[in-house]
Amino acid sequence: MLLVAVILPSKRDISIAAWWARVRHQIDFFARVALAFAVLAAIVWYLVLPLLGWQLPSL
Repeated sequence: MLLVAVILPSKRDISIAAWWARVRHQIDFFARVALAFAVLAAIVWYLVLPLLGWQLPSL
């Protein structure tokens, strides 16, 4: 549902270029959010949990 809301043109898109700029901005924003969550998860997984005594599973 969110993907449809991002891709569909809105009333404020006065041209194809404006629509594409909005879509690119939203894709960039969501990519940055995903990267931030991945970095945060890695910090918690490899730094915080071992400091609290939790051991990483051995392979």
